Amino acid sequence: NCSKEGPTICQTVYESECWTKQNVHEVEDDVTNCQTVLEHKCKEVTVGYTTKDECDEWPVEKCTVEKKLVKKVTPETGCHKEPVELCAPKGCGFTNGPVSCHNRVKTIVVDKPVEECNIEPVRSCKHVTKLVPKLVPVQECVD
Repeated sequence: NCSKEGPTICQTVYESECWTKQNVHEVEDDVTNCQTVLEHKCKEVTVGYTTKDECDEWPVEKCTVEKKLVKKVTPETGCHKEPVELCAPKGCGFTNGPVSCHNRVKTIVVDKPVEECNIEPVRSCKHVTKLVPKLVPVQECVD
């Protein structure tokens, strides 16, 4: 019955208030310093009665590691609960009405799983050691 207004209800709820602070600190970190250098290798090749140098060149990346002071940031997060009082008039008032009960038929559909099996042979190979008799001739003397 919405013509009947209910009483005003107040309730204390707690809202979380969170914050994040960035802490800056210096740490010693490994920093790589890389350069591409050309390496070459020569070998003597004999052609007829003369020898000449045949050289190959290729790029190689060479790196060094240095320790440097670097600024890093670590976030620090915290939360606390703030109490807030909320007040509002209660919704429509209640008036008792007649009790009404009835039976209801419900249809429930359930999937019945069907199991299907296919037996397929799997070939399994392994080494088997088999004893094979060996006949060796032996000299036999009869008197």
